[in-house]
Amino acid sequence: PTDSPYQKDAEAATNWFNCFCLMAELGLRPIEVNYLQALFDPISKEHYWHCTYIKKAGNGATEPRRIEPLPLIDRDGKEIQWNLLERFRSNLLPLPEKVDGEAAGTYLKRRQSWKDLKEVMRKTQGANITCYSFRHYYALRCHLKLIDSGSASLSMGHSIEAHHRNYPYSKKSTTTNAFRVARERVLN
Repeated sequence: PTDSPYQKDAEAATNWFNCFCLMAELGLRPIEVNYLQALFDPISKEHYWHCTYIKKAGNGATEPRRIEPLPLIDRDGKEIQWNLLERFRSNLLPLPEKVDGEAAGTYLKRRQSWKDLKEVMRKTQGANITCYSFRHYYALRCHLKLIDSGSASLSMGHSIEAHHRNYPYSKKSTTTNAFRVARERVLN
C-alpha cells in the first residue's frame, strides 16, 4: 500500500534529512527552513538563497538576508554535493511540514544514531550536541575557512556582537595563525 507506515517513516526520514542538510550547509536556525526562497541575481545571472525570517530580540530584529552556502567536506576531502538550491528550485527537495527547534530536536532525539553520536561527543569532547549544532558547525567552518566574522554573521542573520558572543573563536591560539596566514597571502 502507498500509505503504509513504512513508507510514511521513509518519507519523514527523507524530509528531515533534507532539512538537516539545509541547516548544515546554510547555517540556518531550524525555523528558517520555512522561510527560504531561491532568488535570481540579474547581475551575476545566478540563483541564490534568501531567507525572509525576521528574528526579534532585545536589541531589535534581524533583516531578511542573502545566505551563502558553505558545503561540507567528506572524509576524502571532497565537497559534498547535495545540490540543494537546484533541487529546491525544481520542487525536488521535500521538507517536513513544520520545522522549528522543538520539532527538529524531537525528531533527532528519537533516532538511535543521534543518541549514539551524542554519547560519543559527550565522552570524547565533553560536548552536548543539539539541533542547533548544524548551525554552530557552519560558524566554525566559516572561521576555519578564514571568512571574516562580519560576513559570517550577515549570512547567519545575527549581529557581529552576537556572533562573537556565541562563537568565540578568536583566541590566543588562533590569533597567531590568522596573522601568519595573512602575511603569507601578502607575500604570495
